[in-house]
Amino acid sequence: MIGSAIGLGSHLLYGALSDRRGRRPLFLFGSLFTIIFGVPMFLLINTGAGVMVITAVSLSLLFSHDPIFAVESRWFSEQFPANVRSSGISLGYNGASVVAGLLLFIATGLFGVVGWMGPAIMFSLLGVVSSLCALSMRETAPAVVEKQSLMPMNPHEVGSR
Repeated sequence: MIGSAIGLGSHLLYGALSDRRGRRPLFLFGSLFTIIFGVPMFLLINTGAGVMVITAVSLSLLFSHDPIFAVESRWFSEQFPANVRSSGISLGYNGASVVAGLLLFIATGLFGVVGWMGPAIMFSLLGVVSSLCALSMRETAPAVVEKQSLMPMNPHEVGSR
């Protein structure tokens, strides 16, 4: 509840930052934190101390979940032309929900085989997948796109624009 309460403000902050600095940098911040924090998060949780568990979950929400979720709905829908935007984003979200539903079973299976390290590594690998996806997507934040269009062209890019 503490992490979610903090998220009420952090989502707004991350959303505003994504308008100014770009969607990709905020999304990458969250996905890179996911990669780095997988094992430490589970180490904190495994202490069994309430304060450590709350800290682990709150940090995960604040720096992994919130920057990703604050920008993804806008950024993902902006990847599609307006005439197919609703269908495009719906297919993506619903397809992802099928995969996400299976992750709980996979994490439980990994835990049964290798203990807590299995879900911890899986958590980090999800950050890798998210980072690769973010790097393959175009930036759509109006301030960033406008700034990029005002930049002088590199002579080697003249024919490519």
